[in-house]
Amino acid sequence: MRFTGYRARCGFTLMELMVVILIIVVLAALLFPVLGGVREKALRTVCLGNLRHLAMASIQYASENGGQLPFANWGSGDNAWSPGWAYNRPVAFTGNISDLTNGVLWHYIGDARVYRCPMDKGPWNANGPKLSTYIMNGAVCGYSGGMHSYRLSQFSGSDVLFWEADKFRMRAGDDLSQRPNEGLDNRHAPGACVSCFDGHVEWMPLSHFNEMANSTGPRNRLWCRPGM
Repeated sequence: MRFTGYRARCGFTLMELMVVILIIVVLAALLFPVLGGVREKALRTVCLGNLRHLAMASIQYASENGGQLPFANWGSGDNAWSPGWAYNRPVAFTGNISDLTNGVLWHYIGDARVYRCPMDKGPWNANGPKLSTYIMNGAVCGYSGGMHSYRLSQFSGSDVLFWEADKFRMRAGDDLSQRPNEGLDNRHAPGACVSCFDGHVEWMPLSHFNEMANSTGPRNRLWCRPGM
């Protein structure tokens, strides 16, 4: 049978196409923040893993050196007693990633990626490159460039050993040990990842970190130099 009054319809009308495009845009607007959050959490997990590795390497170093923690690479030039956790200035200091191979923790880590948060893409520092996203708490050496570091047993397990330094306040590539009030980077906003002397890691809100860092009161998890 032949239908002479029917014409097959093919394709979309302009209105239908616009509706489809609108639906796609709305779905994308709903999904992108979710996917972005998932990606950030994944990168935060990598960052926490890096900090755990650094903390555990420090604990292992202490266990093999009479309980003594690695030097914090405090100071610069002749004041930077070496070898330290990140580099050994008398052997070489060029500001390049290769300097990490001379740090005492390299033996336990062996991978430069562990020293950097995957979200830390730069520019790293106005005064030159830096070797690591992370810095060691200057409490380890008493906030002093003297030739010493404290023993692991002199700290509470919950005291903070490493954190993500404020990239805009890091002075140069050798600035890998700081006082707490020199700042925390909040690339994992609104906070950052830290690791502690017992090896555990956590995400710390920036407000909580700053409250402790700016405290003038008694000893806390950041201002934890033995004897404080």
